Amino acid sequence: MNSPKSGFTRIELLALLTALTLLLAVTAPLLASTLPSSTRAACYNNLRQVGGGMHRWASEHNEQVPWFTYVSAGGTKPDPGTSKVATPWIEFAHLSNEISTARVFACPQDAGVKIAEDFSGTAHGFLNSGLRGNALSYTPQYDTHLLRPRGVLMSDRDFRCAPGTTGCPQGGNGVYGINSGLNDKLVMWTNGLHQGFGNLLLADGSVQTVNSAQLKTKLVSGDDNGSLHFAPPR
Repeated sequence: MNSPKSGFTRIELLALLTALTLLLAVTAPLLASTLPSSTRAACYNNLRQVGGGMHRWASEHNEQVPWFTYVSAGGTKPDPGTSKVATPWIEFAHLSNEISTARVFACPQDAGVKIAEDFSGTAHGFLNSGLRGNALSYTPQYDTHLLRPRGVLMSDRDFRCAPGTTGCPQGGNGVYGINSGLNDKLVMWTNGLHQGFGNLLLADGSVQTVNSAQLKTKLVSGDDNGSLHFAPPR
């Protein structure tokens, strides 16, 4: 006596394929809008690694980031009687012992960034004069310290004052100074990296992805003196 055949019949396979097609039609748009691309996720994770390195550095320097630590104590804050020009690559160079590779300074979606392989001054090193700021996708915020955990410590470099905004000095690739307490000082992402979104590193080490509409709110809520200063890397 023959045993019954196992497996699907043609009708059952057709029904299964139809169900799968309908399922993909419903879920694909949702997945496309909510799941970050691999490069966008890498940009987010790289900034988070930079934040981790900054916290490790601070743990050895009285819980202060480099720009709140005097040069004589190993940081980048000018000692009394000296002055400093904002050069964000120097802040990142101080993390050479705290992170595994200088490659995390670059966001894969940043078409204008170069990749530094290490912290040397060789052709592919971060300290090479042709890299430095050109190997950075992120910019520090000089008014926030680790004692204000919701303050914005760093961000993606691709935001600036909105068109028509007055009294908002700009650097070559983004905002240099904004007065966060005034409603006419609007900021926005340039769409240079993430098409309407960007990443903010908070002083507590977390990273938040926000759109342009949310950006000003995050900056204001994390500020304590009405002024924020970001130094564009280049």
